[in-house]
Amino acid sequence: MRNMSFASKVKNEVSKLELEEICCTRSELVGIICFGAQIFGDIIKINTEHECVAMRMCTLLERLYNYKTEPAKSPSGIYTVAVCGADALKFLRDMRLASVPIRLDDEIIRRPCCKSAVARGAFLGSGSVSDPEKGYHLELVTGYYTLCKDFANILEYFGVGSKFINRKGNYVFYIKDSQQIQDFLAAIGAHSQMMEFVNVKIEKEVRNATNRL
Repeated sequence: MRNMSFASKVKNEVSKLELEEICCTRSELVGIICFGAQIFGDIIKINTEHECVAMRMCTLLERLYNYKTEPAKSPSGIYTVAVCGADALKFLRDMRLASVPIRLDDEIIRRPCCKSAVARGAFLGSGSVSDPEKGYHLELVTGYYTLCKDFANILEYFGVGSKFINRKGNYVFYIKDSQQIQDFLAAIGAHSQMMEFVNVKIEKEVRNATNRL
């Protein structure tokens, strides 16, 4: 993972977490779909440059619905996972995503573990975070305005304050406070990368203090 970006390391770590409760499996899949997939008619499709994200979605689908599929890889290195037809409609109904406008249903985010799973899925679907050596900035993107308040409430539950803006028709949550980025990484289960983040932050603070002296 020497040449892997910090965001990719986070995704790689959380995509390998054990799937324990079925409710959390469903919630994580909801997060990936709401923040990383396109839904049109009876098609759910995600395109990602991260193989671990595509494989995680396949694992979630198999664990939750016994639906077996494999990612397709394009010549440009993009991985695609698609579910079509009656299966897609059935899964959307089960995840409470079949109605318009799309919202995060209270039942899906009822338990603390499920809130964590939705946030983890959201990061897998569209999250990015800068290398802490370069700065502090974390983003998550969704195309659904109706999700924004619901997701902001989830972040607030973990003590993470966020703002969102409209950028070219998408809604971008961003976090610039280093402590709150740490809290977010802990909430989604990226404990190894959170510790790496903290270590880099401490080294920077020591360097800056030394330079001032």
